[in-house]
Amino acid sequence: MLGSYLLRKFVMFVTDNYLYQHIVENGSLYTKDIRYERYRILTNLIFTLEKILTRKNISAKARKKILDVFLGNILMQNRKVRNEEFLKQFNQQPPGFITISPCGKCNLKCAECCAGGNGEAPEMLNYQTVDRIITEKTKLWNSFFTVISGGEPLMWKSEGKGIIDLCKDHPDNYFLIYTNGTLINMQTAMRMAEAGNITPAVSVEGFEKETDANRGKGIYKKVLEAMANLRDAGIPFGIAATATRENADLIISDEFIDFFFEKQGAAYGWIFQYMPIGRSRNFNLMVTPEQRKRMFEREKNIMRNRHVFYPDFWNGGVFSCGCMAGGRPGGYIYIDW
Repeated sequence: MLGSYLLRKFVMFVTDNYLYQHIVENGSLYTKDIRYERYRILTNLIFTLEKILTRKNISAKARKKILDVFLGNILMQNRKVRNEEFLKQFNQQPPGFITISPCGKCNLKCAECCAGGNGEAPEMLNYQTVDRIITEKTKLWNSFFTVISGGEPLMWKSEGKGIIDLCKDHPDNYFLIYTNGTLINMQTAMRMAEAGNITPAVSVEGFEKETDANRGKGIYKKVLEAMANLRDAGIPFGIAATATRENADLIISDEFIDFFFEKQGAAYGWIFQYMPIGRSRNFNLMVTPEQRKRMFEREKNIMRNRHVFYPDFWNGGVFSCGCMAGGRPGGYIYIDW
């Protein structure tokens, strides 16, 4: 145990030093301050992976998939070299991954849902189509990371299969699934553990008051039950928080970080600033410029001092060389139902 611990620490040290020299000292993009923040985000990701792998409750299958797929297929491979054929054909590098929403169905009716889905929504992609998309982007782009969004992904059923079946049918991919968490009972969590290549990001708006106000009474308690089931099954999970004018300061507070990342065991998180689209459009809920600036500074502080991987999808754009969408290298394309 001591030997493996020291080896992990040595690898962390070497990786950290390499990233600092490659990105901060020898990089040419943007200012040195921006390059430093990019370096901090990446080192926090490595730190997060190391923290997950050292947890005693992580399932053996999940640990193996993190090592073989997330580290081996995603982080360590040289995609530029492997995508030479794609480059020759299209004169550009392919996107890094896809985000796909196979259906608009959801068991909740959140007031400010950006997808605007509902339990009766008939629109959906069939299993054969989604399976083909994952197969082709893996084979043609050397892309082994897939994000699943919705609607509620765990409601998607087609040809007798669902999202977990899709993940099991593509063991060379690692799947990040955005979910409201209410359908993650112990049986579902154990099926995720059996697949091993799944990490759910569970949606929260804050604590009970804030989450139930948008998602419905009792949803917060179901979210905590889902997190308990994921912990018991040994599945690494994260959170996804929507920032509004009403909760912008709460979701970056020490109280919030302590509760979800320390007490509940979330390994990572994402912040998405509210945009007035979808089911209803409330411009008064948009984060103000002053809040956005305050969030920007606080988020950098969390990354630097708390070593928590908790990027803001909007504020963090400058550290990912601009918008990740648009199909550019390192970015993604989005496919919906």
